Amino acid sequence: MGEENKISMGCKSLDTLIENGIPFRTLIHIYGESGTGKSTIAMQCAKNCVLAGYKVLVLDNEKTCTSTRLKTICETHFAEVAQSIFVYEPTTFQNQSETIESLEKYITDKTKMIIIDTITTQYRRALTEKGKKNILLNKDLNRQLAILKDLSRRFNLIVLVTNQVRGAMKIRRDANGIEPVAAAILNYWADYEIQLGFLPEHQMSKRSAALIKHPTQSNKRVVEFRLTDEGIQD
Repeated sequence: MGEENKISMGCKSLDTLIENGIPFRTLIHIYGESGTGKSTIAMQCAKNCVLAGYKVLVLDNEKTCTSTRLKTICETHFAEVAQSIFVYEPTTFQNQSETIESLEKYITDKTKMIIIDTITTQYRRALTEKGKKNILLNKDLNRQLAILKDLSRRFNLIVLVTNQVRGAMKIRRDANGIEPVAAAILNYWADYEIQLGFLPEHQMSKRSAALIKHPTQSNKRVVEFRLTDEGIQD
């Protein structure tokens, strides 16, 4: 697969976890605890996508895609990047569902990335609302992921979703006792899954990234990277 069919995450160690960059026609699921760098990776991927000549659609549930954040990550490229990133801020889980349903209307031949940060924010809020049935919310989330996966394939683009984590049952959890929210649904639709984490004793800016799912590889691989104000670095 040629380099023109991929978007770099801007960090060699992370790129080598998958295919030396995120391939088009894929859905990548990046999850981890707060502060591990999920939103920063998403914004850096958006920047690199724009600098490669494309446009990006962002569903921003975390209010992280701000001009201040982009200026810090994009530096001298801010003006160029900002005009090619289109941001939507869902207000409820239903609104998120409706927005995902309508995304196709905003996709052009230049659109090569859709980012949802975080895919389960509104879902978790809906779970706490009185009268909401888990099974219906799960069906809706599953449908949203199905639409996103279909868009990635039909329009030859990347869908990048970030996710939070929660305490897990012993038989399913990792060594830290956590798993992604709606783990089964996200795992089913994702082509790639990467779990971010802190290094022992939270070593300054260093973070870990573990490859959890790969379409052709079964061995779990772990790399380290640095999380800085300017983005992620080796």
